[in-house]
Amino acid sequence: MRWERTRFPQLGIIIATLATSLVGCGGQELTSTWRDREVTIDGVDDEWENAMTYVEDKNVAIGLLNDQEYLYICLASIDFQRVHQMIGSGLTVWFDPKGGKKKTFGINFPLEMQFSGEDMSPEKMPMPRESAPDPERLREMVKESAKEMVILGPEKGKSIRMLTHGSEEIAVRLDYSGGKLVYELRVPLIRGPQHPTAIGAGASEIIGVGFETAEFDREMMRNRMREKMGGGMPPGGQGMPPGGMRGGGMRGGRMPGGQRPERLEYWAKVQLASG
Repeated sequence: MRWERTRFPQLGIIIATLATSLVGCGGQELTSTWRDREVTIDGVDDEWENAMTYVEDKNVAIGLLNDQEYLYICLASIDFQRVHQMIGSGLTVWFDPKGGKKKTFGINFPLEMQFSGEDMSPEKMPMPRESAPDPERLREMVKESAKEMVILGPEKGKSIRMLTHGSEEIAVRLDYSGGKLVYELRVPLIRGPQHPTAIGAGASEIIGVGFETAEFDREMMRNRMREKMGGGMPPGGQGMPPGGMRGGGMRGGRMPGGQRPERLEYWAKVQLASG
């Protein structure tokens, strides 16, 4: 099946654009395009025009470019529930060099937000219970959660936590602007002395790429609330401060309108370009 590509839909022309290029529930094959432009990993998708594919049932758009040395990924969404989920729960991008769904090598970024200490106070909660999301607050959350990343693998059981600005091999950035969250990643392809943390596949090969957010752990969040409140929080979540968990939507909690978004879990076979 041949996947058409389109520019990620802008806020004012969503419906018209989505009709031109969609990957639905059965769409699990994507093609990377040979990098024919400069790609700056800065959380801005200006250079991704005509290189994004909209995944209909996940409410995200995905762009893939590669050269001989690196794979470049852009993930974007204007769906607030999805945006809030990725910021609160964190996002992991997985790679399987053999083209399957084996979690061989991954980049966890942004990390799950840790609502502890001052972050658990009502004024620090992500959004009020019955009001629209605050764009500036979301941008603050993005900045706070995007300072570190965790590299998972490629050796089994190995993980390295590091500052996002401390890696020369793997570059990753996140930004929220104009109602749109943009995630950009550059990761080495061929593993070796120059790139020990790499996917382990060369240009023209087929690899598996997965995107997932974490499961919502309600009991863990309740325990954190109890610790913050000195153990005084009744079972079942009663007694939460105004703007608390029930309306805040942390880690997949209910959003305005009472809906809880399905966690993001999407795998695709990606044909790398050969140049």
